[in-house]
Amino acid sequence: MKSPKRWLVSIAVLVVLGCLVWAAEEAKTPKSPLSAATAEAPVWHMDFEKARSSAVEQDRPILALFDGSDWCPWCKKLRGEVFVTPDFASYAANRLVLFEADFPIHKTLPESEVKQNNALVEEYSVEGFPTVLILDKEGEVLARTGYRPGGGTAYVEHLKTLLAKASPPSEPAPEATEASETAGPDAATPEPTPETATLEAD
Repeated sequence: MKSPKRWLVSIAVLVVLGCLVWAAEEAKTPKSPLSAATAEAPVWHMDFEKARSSAVEQDRPILALFDGSDWCPWCKKLRGEVFVTPDFASYAANRLVLFEADFPIHKTLPESEVKQNNALVEEYSVEGFPTVLILDKEGEVLARTGYRPGGGTAYVEHLKTLLAKASPPSEPAPEATEASETAGPDAATPEPTPETATLEAD
């Protein structure tokens, strides 16, 4: 019959072995630093077709990140200075669908993901990392950018500018067009009120 001390030692050894097995299994599962969503972090899709489906359902553009998560210095700076910040998370959660095509060196991705990412690099002519593409919900390129200094707030403003430039100009309201034609070229232009002046300045 074993003494209590031996039982305790046996249990401790089993616990340690169990932890080692669990850690080994976790290490086998490839994970991008951006792929794990939390209450503060938005979801990053690793499957491009799922990202497109989500963009269609939500009627949102796609931010597609092409990077080398475990070796590219500028990719790490972009992630640390922008993508994990509250400012970016808050903006992206309500405005964007996020997708990451990762090209790591020190970890192995599923074969299907490697094939997908290689095809996307060719399709979108990605020549360096990090490359950030803004795509419409059909996957067409609206804008192309990469790392920019300034942190999350500045990057959000940069994205807003890119999206504004990519958006088609709005058509004038039919009523406004008809009123303009009726008034004729000699009609006097009213003085702008403080409210309209502010809008025009913006």
